Amino acid sequence: MKKYLFIVLTAAILASCQSKESYIKDFDAFIEDVKAECDEYTLEDWEKADKKFARFSEETYKKFADELSLEEKMEIAKCQTAYAAMKAKAGIKNLGKDIQEAAKKLDEAMKEE
Repeated sequence: MKKYLFIVLTAAILASCQSKESYIKDFDAFIEDVKAECDEYTLEDWEKADKKFARFSEETYKKFADELSLEEKMEIAKCQTAYAAMKAKAGIKNLGKDIQEAAKKLDEAMKEE
């Protein structure tokens, strides 16, 4: 239990020491990770990614908003747009799978009659 508490406290301290440069770098790295793996994401993976995205886009952004240059704000907006596009693509892909599954079940039900 002490080890877990130490890890949590260390992470909290490191997070509080984050600079705007490391924030932008970490946000970019997060987007690249999602981009590389999103085709294989499950619903649970997207939920985890959404939580991280919210921290980057809302909580941490508010912390540095006054310090960010226009160029840096544009970089963050680019990350947000890329994430939204990946999320939309995954939604369309999953919608297609859901429609195929529903059509398959309908076809099976009709054959049973």
